[in-house]
Amino acid sequence: MLDDLQSQHDENEASLRIQQTKRRGPPKTFTVNPSMFTSAIGALTAVARAGASEHDDVQRHFNFLRELVQKVVIAPSADGKSAELTIHGRLAGVLASMQAFQDYTAGLREQHANEFARRVRAGEFKDRAERLGYLNGFHAVVAERDA
Repeated sequence: MLDDLQSQHDENEASLRIQQTKRRGPPKTFTVNPSMFTSAIGALTAVARAGASEHDDVQRHFNFLRELVQKVVIAPSADGKSAELTIHGRLAGVLASMQAFQDYTAGLREQHANEFARRVRAGEFKDRAERLGYLNGFHAVVAERDA
């Protein structure tokens, strides 16, 4: 078993070295939206249920699932009335980045709302068209950062 894992590790390293020499330019990024995340979790659940299979593809998928979720810790909360769930593994990083993005966007919206209110109180907008232009500019900035 360990020899198989070591050979698989060596193959993966060799493949990564070859791919790294081929790559040119910045790495491609992608956006994970909630429906895509839900679909991926559904697929991973199906793989986990079929994990006892000896088929090579199923075993690779099952190993991928184990990398995503290395362990789940359920502990009582501080108040003792509920439980806290902690995920360890790569999925924890994905969830943390999604939360960080939501926090960042909320902060950006709050800053914009405060700046907009300050400008309205100061009388910096001459008419409604200027106010709407400022709001549309903010929405464009948020849409650009979402992409």
